[in-house]
Amino acid sequence: MERKLKIILCIVIAVLIALISFVGVYVKDTVIFEKKLPNYQYASDFGEKRITSLALGTNEVIYDKDGNKVDSIPEGANEADYRKEKENANSEEVLNADNYKKVKEILEGRLEDLNVEDYKIRVDESNGNVCVELSENEDTDRFIQALSAKGDFSLKDAETKDVLLDRSNIKEAKVVYSNASTDGVTVYLDIKFDKEGKEKLAEISRTYVKPEETENKEGENSEETTNEGENSEEKKEEESNKNKVTLTLEGSDMLTTHFGEELKNGELTISLGSGKDNETIQEYMEQGNFYAMLINNPEMPIKYDVGATETVKGNLNGNGTYVAIGILSVAVLISAIYMICRYRLNGVFGAVSLILMVSLLLLFARYTNVLVSLNSIFAVILLIALDTYLLSKILGSVKKDNSLENTHKALLRTYLEEKEIIIITLIIAIIFTFMKYVGSYTFGMTIFYGAISLALANLIFLRTVLLAKVK
Repeated sequence: MERKLKIILCIVIAVLIALISFVGVYVKDTVIFEKKLPNYQYASDFGEKRITSLALGTNEVIYDKDGNKVDSIPEGANEADYRKEKENANSEEVLNADNYKKVKEILEGRLEDLNVEDYKIRVDESNGNVCVELSENEDTDRFIQALSAKGDFSLKDAETKDVLLDRSNIKEAKVVYSNASTDGVTVYLDIKFDKEGKEKLAEISRTYVKPEETENKEGENSEETTNEGENSEEKKEEESNKNKVTLTLEGSDMLTTHFGEELKNGELTISLGSGKDNETIQEYMEQGNFYAMLINNPEMPIKYDVGATETVKGNLNGNGTYVAIGILSVAVLISAIYMICRYRLNGVFGAVSLILMVSLLLLFARYTNVLVSLNSIFAVILLIALDTYLLSKILGSVKKDNSLENTHKALLRTYLEEKEIIIITLIIAIIFTFMKYVGSYTFGMTIFYGAISLALANLIFLRTVLLAKVK
């Protein structure tokens, strides 16, 4: 009776894991059921993909009626007296094959820093135009913004606008956070400088310190008040910018400030904001990761504008996804029927072990960055075939000799006898995992996590139920 309960318990646990893996976990939140497991990440084969073109950048220029360039149309002026035109934002000197190649490398680096896995970048070396293909999801717009950004960075004198420190001295930028504040979690952008940058930052922080406040004499104060006139606001701005630095990133001033103390460690830490809820903190984290991505990759040598964009369905979108699921289901069903017909009750255990292997693999896919692609589906079919072969060897050995000693050693002996196949499988998984092409590394990672799932299902579940049956 105790043996039967142990076997039933193992099967129930395996079925529960399979249900969680295939169906998911839903928890009622007020009136709706919220899904708690992470969603699968699909490659562009299974979902939609966004195809975006990056065209050579242009600037808008304004001419008055006399043909002179002006910064803007004066307030109250007749707009008909002005005309707006587009001019190339890039000089002819930067439009060359070397820079086109560099652009592609920078774009690839940015996407990798943002953990984008499924992408294609094509650069037309005749004109420098870029075409980028990304999987369509909630982050696609943010990724496209990262592609078109120029990525300039500098620390300037707030008054004279002279560059004091630029990206050439940056070693690394990353996002850090602290929950020591009463405002919740504070997110920071931490910028580390190299040896030369460290010395420059220390000198800058010594120079641009907050001046000591002094009391003005009454006479001087009254004289200032009477002479302010029309330039009072400009004077205030100039005074406020004295002895301050401005941090500029992507053409925008992030902050203007004094240094409170000398920075000797070569690190500049910038607060991005604080929050107590996950959504707010996540927004600051994403903003920080965006800034870090721009800083950690070289500045674009060419300015680009986002051009035409198109969303298209992948090859297996819609019905194709169900076809892929159907193929896997048929593969599992054929294997299960084969084992049950040949090994009877032990075959049932083998079939459950096989289903458990696939279930564990799908859970790994949910919680890791394994993309569901055509190649990963093919990898699962290979794993089903491998597991069926190993299960047949194990169950065949137990069928010939169902003694406790042989059952105890059958699984380990089979693994040792088939070690060449197992080693080759792991080598293939490692090689393909480190390949750059999305189809290759999704295949490799699926094989890798599948091998772990296979070992767990056989060593823990199958071995336990076979021993319980014999005892």
